[in-house]
Amino acid sequence: MKLFEGNKYFQNDRKPENKKAIKDRKIYLRFLDKQYNRVSNIDELLGKLPEKNEQIRIITQKSFNAFAILLYIAEKVDIEELILGIYRIDKNSVNGIKELFYKGVISKITIVLSSFFDQTKKAEIFAEMLSEFARENKNVRLVFCWNHTKIMGVKTRENKYYVVEGSGNLSNNAMIEQYLFEQSEQSFNFHKSWMEELLELDKN
Repeated sequence: MKLFEGNKYFQNDRKPENKKAIKDRKIYLRFLDKQYNRVSNIDELLGKLPEKNEQIRIITQKSFNAFAILLYIAEKVDIEELILGIYRIDKNSVNGIKELFYKGVISKITIVLSSFFDQTKKAEIFAEMLSEFARENKNVRLVFCWNHTKIMGVKTRENKYYVVEGSGNLSNNAMIEQYLFEQSEQSFNFHKSWMEELLELDKN
């Protein structure tokens, strides 16, 4: 079942107050439809999530957003914790992550975002959206640093650990991108440990 199927969610459960908000929502829903088509493609390609200590390598043949992999995982397991190393992210992916959190699909989120991401006006807005999201929710942590990683880690409520590393961002990417998709507690803890160090440094 689609996680967002029939969902009327808007931030803070409010209906959009103006035409721009309505237009943004329509664009976002089209984005979700496109991601779900990609999720179907991933499902046909992989058939399942990686087994313990199994690695799957993926090469994309079309423009691709790594958010589709997060949706693929979220459709199959209950996510307790999400960790992200991000170089670039677009508005729809920000909204998708927020919606997964507010719907209770993800309980805890840690994001390491590139400090040179907000060099343009659009990117600055997306960065501020994430900053506000973190300020409003104690289970969402965000740190900015000189970061070029593209990492996604998921801990499930059944204590399984999935990690995705690759060249693609949480935005529309080039036709050919590469990903390594694995189930590995060791890899998850490795990435979580350096993210925790950055969060501690950011407090000082």
